[in-house]
Amino acid sequence: MSAASVQDASMRLGALFPGLRLPDTLVDFVPTGIYVDSRAVTRGSVFCSLPSLSGRQQDYISQALGCGARVIVQQSEDGEIRCESRDGENVYVIEVGDIKVKTAELVHVFLGRPSDKLNVVGVTGTNGKTSCTDLLGQCWRYFHVKSATIGTLGVSTEAGIYADTGHTTMDVAGNHQQLAAFTEAGVKNVAMEVSSHGIDQGRINSVNFFAKVITNISRDHLDYHGTMENYAGTKLTWLEDETAIIVANADDSYVAPWMKKNANKKIISYAIKDASAQVSAQNIQFYGDGIVATLTTPWGSGELRTSLIGEFNLSNVLAVVAVLCAQGESLEKVLSVVRELKPVPGRIEKVALEDGFKSRQIYIDYAHTPDALEKVLKALSRHCSDKLICTFGCGGDRDKGKRPQMAAVAEANADLVLVTSDNPRSENPAAIINDVMRGFSSDKNVIAIEDRTQAICRAIDLATERDIVLLAGKGHENYQEIDGKKIPYSDYDEVRRLLAD
Repeated sequence: MSAASVQDASMRLGALFPGLRLPDTLVDFVPTGIYVDSRAVTRGSVFCSLPSLSGRQQDYISQALGCGARVIVQQSEDGEIRCESRDGENVYVIEVGDIKVKTAELVHVFLGRPSDKLNVVGVTGTNGKTSCTDLLGQCWRYFHVKSATIGTLGVSTEAGIYADTGHTTMDVAGNHQQLAAFTEAGVKNVAMEVSSHGIDQGRINSVNFFAKVITNISRDHLDYHGTMENYAGTKLTWLEDETAIIVANADDSYVAPWMKKNANKKIISYAIKDASAQVSAQNIQFYGDGIVATLTTPWGSGELRTSLIGEFNLSNVLAVVAVLCAQGESLEKVLSVVRELKPVPGRIEKVALEDGFKSRQIYIDYAHTPDALEKVLKALSRHCSDKLICTFGCGGDRDKGKRPQMAAVAEANADLVLVTSDNPRSENPAAIINDVMRGFSSDKNVIAIEDRTQAICRAIDLATERDIVLLAGKGHENYQEIDGKKIPYSDYDEVRRLLAD
């Protein structure tokens, strides 16, 4: 993240470490950059050695030094802050009390405090993060405000164009660097997905958020967090903010109690079921081409119409309405834009078929948690005139406990279920499928086919024009991750190829 061309006094090491007694040679030293990835280090830069799950911190420090790092910042074992030179080298080691907090502060200040110049909206939750960020981006662009989104789909400053980052939430340096790039490009609003990993690892520390949205909390990532209490606590702790507006889903069983305990915060509640929420929907009607509801808000009431499908999408829209009105947009203007919203890529997205293709109703969705799969199946059931066919798998090297839960949800909400592969990673796909199969109470109306393309083909062959086929788990992804390799693959492309045959 080079910024050496800007010789600002605030970029001097003395300004970046106020109160720390530094050698004279370092006080006025301006680094060429501040990095957390040892592979990206440039000569004359600062390398921040963050905690590593792999335990290879010393290897990364050696790599950074080999690339010319002048200063290494690392965690102090005794909590003391100090600066020492490495024997015989023109290199210094600075130890700090909290490396994650200090690293974020360093990159934020070094890059000119970019988030202070933007309206940044962070969105967390087990499900709905991608949809809410993308829908916010769509609305802002309809308002002709230069805007950007960051998340699972990638980085986007133009409708439908995404640059992949490899993570839902980038590392702390990447996030601040991207925000700095946005300010240089004239962006005004940013919607950012905030994952539980990103919160726990400090990737969004020092980002100044105008608003923080929490959509819901249900089982996910327990391979990392261990328990639901830890997982939920990570997300809810992020909301402990005295300046940001909190937009919270009052229908959620984890979020609602937190809201009651934090009534003194600037909270805007939204809900579909809880009529006491500040932003609420009543008289909800589901149609084949969308949803109509009466909307009540602190900014007035009106009719909400959207072509998006499903109760969960209505919930997402309410969160978006709350954010936009909190920014100062009129409810009338917001509701007019909501009518224009388009489905988010890979989120309950209907496969568009050309003339000459077999006539089928096929939807693709990223749902890969029990809660998300249940919501999507229930949403589609409202629009299904005959059988609902669900094809899904579970990812390898991830929370194994949710595999049988996914099966139970599919069995309860679909007429026919096909279990297949979904990013097996280093695990044996057959072993993953066996874990899933244990969750079914009966093998009736359940088919296991390891090859995903063959499973999709079978689902399509078994469907009629009146049936709906859901392909869950992959969504927008254009690869299958197998044995450490990402092999090109797309549910969307496979469906179109199969139906064209």
